[in-house]
Amino acid sequence: MAGLVRYVVFFVMKLKTRAVQSAGITRHPDGNWMMQVARSLTDDDDGFLRGMEYLILDRDALYSGDFRDLLGDSGVKPLLLPGVRI
Repeated sequence: MAGLVRYVVFFVMKLKTRAVQSAGITRHPDGNWMMQVARSLTDDDDGFLRGMEYLILDRDALYSGDFRDLLGDSGVKPLLLPGVRI
């Protein structure tokens, strides 16, 4: 493969401590990958969001209703940033 290759890295940060956790990296983000990221983040034993109340998200289409529902079912409320007009 030659040329520029794009990767998507999903990470989360606890604002209070500034601790950062990489939740996944892929060249081809899709709904299935995002659902796996959500399951990993909300895992009862070692999920990074365990005990967290909120996750701030932008309005990227990858944050689907299913993704946000999975977070909500785990007790994490997704907060969407306001839309930006350019």
